[in-house]
Amino acid sequence: MSEERMSEPKQDRGYETRVDPDGSQRRLMDGMALLASGSGGRLMRKLGVDAEAIESARAAQRQFADLVGGLQTVADTLAPLGWIAFGAMPTEEYVRAAQLVQDGNNEAAEGLLVSAWQERLELALQPLKFLYEDESQRAIGHGRLVIMREAINDYEDERYASAVMLTLSQIDGIVYDMTGKDARSFFASGVKTAHLTDQDTLAGHPSGLAVLARLFSKDRRSTSVDGELRRHGIIHGRELEYGTKRNATKTFVALFSLIEWARPIAAAQT
Repeated sequence: MSEERMSEPKQDRGYETRVDPDGSQRRLMDGMALLASGSGGRLMRKLGVDAEAIESARAAQRQFADLVGGLQTVADTLAPLGWIAFGAMPTEEYVRAAQLVQDGNNEAAEGLLVSAWQERLELALQPLKFLYEDESQRAIGHGRLVIMREAINDYEDERYASAVMLTLSQIDGIVYDMTGKDARSFFASGVKTAHLTDQDTLAGHPSGLAVLARLFSKDRRSTSVDGELRRHGIIHGRELEYGTKRNATKTFVALFSLIEWARPIAAAQT
C-alpha cells in the first residue's frame, strides 16, 4: 500500500462524496431541477421540450438523493448480513433487499441477492486481472484467475464448500499483495481493519469491507453445524455445514467488492 494511502486521515467521507468527489454531479442535478421549475419549465415547453424530459429534469435532485440514501440504507441493513454497498452491485436488487430486511424478512432479502448474482459471477470476476497489469505480476494475476474460475465451476456444480474455501484464500492473498511490505490479512477485527478503509471507494467506506472482515473473522471456539461464514472455524474444521449456495455467493461478492478497493492501490503501484 502506498505511503500516501496509509497516511490519509481516517475521518469518514460519506457516500455522497465518494459518488461525487468534486460535487459536479450534485451541481448538475440541482441546475437541471432549477431550470425545469417554474418559468424555466414553461419556457422549455414553449421551445418544444417534451413533458417527459422536463419532468425528468425536475426529478434529478430527488434521484441523486435517492442514490445516496440508497447506499446508506444498503450499508445500514445489508452489511450486517455480509452484503456491502459497492460499485458493481446490482443496485435495484440491493435496494429491494434492504426494504425486505427493514420489513423483517432477512431470508427473502438474502435469497433475492443470491439470485441477482448467479448470472453475474464470471463478468464480475474480470476486473481481477487489472490488479496485476505490471509485467512482473501478470503470472500472479493469471494464477488467481485460474483458481477463481475453478471456484466458479465448483459453484455451478454445487460444490459450494470448495468454492468458499478457494475464494477465502484468494481474498486474503489479494489483501496481502496490496499491502506490500506491511502485508496484512483481510481477516481482522477492530482497529486492525483500518487498512481496508479508504477515502474514495464505496467498498472502502467504514460500513464496507471492514464490516465484512469483522463478520468473517469471528472466532469459533467449539465445533458447530450452524453453517455460518466464519473463516477461522471453516479452515480449522470447527464450522461445519458452511457449504451453502448463499455462503458461496456471499464469498464471491466479498471478493468482487475487494477488487474495487484494490484497484486504486494497484494503479498507484504500477
